[in-house]
Amino acid sequence: MKQAKDPPISECQRCGTCCVKGGPSLHVEDKDLLTNGYIKPEHLITIRKGEMALSPSHEEPEKITQELIKVVGKGKEWECVCYDRDGNLCAIYEHRPLECKVLECWDTSELESIAGQNTLTRADIIEPDNPISEFIRLHDLKCPVPEPHQIRAALSSEEDGPEALEKLTQLVQVDLFIRAEAVKKFDIPQSLELFYFGRPIHVMLNAHGLNAVEKDGAIQLTATAPKSFSA
Repeated sequence: MKQAKDPPISECQRCGTCCVKGGPSLHVEDKDLLTNGYIKPEHLITIRKGEMALSPSHEEPEKITQELIKVVGKGKEWECVCYDRDGNLCAIYEHRPLECKVLECWDTSELESIAGQNTLTRADIIEPDNPISEFIRLHDLKCPVPEPHQIRAALSSEEDGPEALEKLTQLVQVDLFIRAEAVKKFDIPQSLELFYFGRPIHVMLNAHGLNAVEKDGAIQLTATAPKSFSA
């Protein structure tokens, strides 16, 4: 006798799987959530253009072509900061972002259709006359996201490896300097630093096999075991 198959899922099971995979990107429709304080800037992280990030339609990280503002993650697994694991619920469910509203884990087509469309950037959230904006513009100019070919060269033993490693080391130093100056001038907590400037360059590099250490007041990058990543 054949065992009856479980019926296909067609409604939310409140399993929390989507919440433990990280927070959503914010869209123009979510601006009111910020204005009304349901989501605060310290709950956000900026994913800068050129970074590797997961998209709803891909299992592996891919290079993003535009700046995104995401709800930040927490803990080792980087689960959404709004997720209450003990209660297995969303702390802002009635005021959740658009991507959370349209997500149906049994059919992700609607989420995929809005991915990357009408998304918010820092410029949509930070007032134009906020003095931190000058630091952000300087940081974007001086500290672009490293290109995959730069990282590959720095990890390799080829002739151009040492030069690529030195350039990335300088990039890490400038990144840390601008952040430190902004923190000192505006007394910025780390939670807001991730929103204003995104992930530090050395954190991005560490994910690809380059380890940054401070020695005698200077940053040194050393290549560890290379980690695979999508270009």
